[in-house]
Amino acid sequence: METAPETIKTTAVIGAGVMGAGIAAHMANSGVKVYLLDIVADGNINRKSIAETAIQRLLRSSPPAFTHADHVHRIIPGNIEDQLALLKNVD
Repeated sequence: METAPETIKTTAVIGAGVMGAGIAAHMANSGVKVYLLDIVADGNINRKSIAETAIQRLLRSSPPAFTHADHVHRIIPGNIEDQLALLKNVD
């Protein structure tokens, strides 16, 4: 007898460019929490700025990236220097 696959609840995407951010949005739309990680921008005090900027682009995209605006809250921005250890918690 086959067992059902485990439910995926948490994922991560490394790279907050157009493709990575879009993948994160699709996962968020499907009910999955997503860590969206990218590099730390040189000279920027906000170490999550690249991922946060990507999320803001998703919110302004046309057609909309999110099936419901509240889904954006499932994406947690970060960077690979400070949050890489979070990958041990993803499904």
